[in-house]
Amino acid sequence: MRRKNRQFCIEQLEARQMMAGDVAASVDRAGNLFLTEAVGQAGGDNGVLISQIDNTHIRVEGTASNGGAKSLINGAAFKDFTVVGHDLNGHVYI
Repeated sequence: MRRKNRQFCIEQLEARQMMAGDVAASVDRAGNLFLTEAVGQAGGDNGVLISQIDNTHIRVEGTASNGGAKSLINGAAFKDFTVVGHDLNGHVYI
């Protein structure tokens, strides 16, 4: 029986990740924060953290969802907003 010289190679597989849903965020002039699923992201898992940075700024930040991936806010990891007065008016619209 003849032995054949075989050369093995390793092929890299494509990366796969569970994608988190992206969120569109905005604040109106009255200080109301609006969060909606970004276009084309309906039904995705979303994780969002809303925090007050100082008296005139809030941050909406994407956090890890059930799948482990972080949500994006307006296409970025976080979005800072300037608010009227000292804080939000207590209304968050989702």
